[in-house]
Amino acid sequence: MAALSRSRLATTAMWLLGLAAVLLVVSVIPGPEMVRASVYTVAFWVALGGLGVLLADRLHVRRERPTLLPVTSLGWWSLGLMVAGVLVFVVMGLSSRGGRGPGIPLFVFTVTAFTAMAAAGVMALAAWVKRRERSLLVALAIVPALFAIYFVAGEFAFPH
Repeated sequence: MAALSRSRLATTAMWLLGLAAVLLVVSVIPGPEMVRASVYTVAFWVALGGLGVLLADRLHVRRERPTLLPVTSLGWWSLGLMVAGVLVFVVMGLSSRGGRGPGIPLFVFTVTAFTAMAAAGVMALAAWVKRRERSLLVALAIVPALFAIYFVAGEFAFPH
């Protein structure tokens, strides 16, 4: 934790992530459904901004310039899983007919896509933290992962 508190960017990122956590707690307090859902969505965007600032800090601390393409094998895997997860969603949307895809229930498509996107995000974070990745596309792989987590958690927090 001491390494994270050395720069202003890291401090800003920690404040943003802390604010996101507080907003998530506030969003589950009983109240009007629309207000709670709005607070939940704002928490998602604040967390996304906090992670972006944290990744920028990692580059700043290491004095490295970002690249477009991944430089590590873990980064390539993360990018591939992100693309696969998004493609599964596209195929699901294009081929769905009354709750069923091409002979496969939509639930299977959804679970597959969310699992691929969540795994891509975990791999992207591991590549940035452990393997010194610096690709912007790998950082972008975190966005669908956060969306998948946001969506699944939202389904439990706001059932319909």
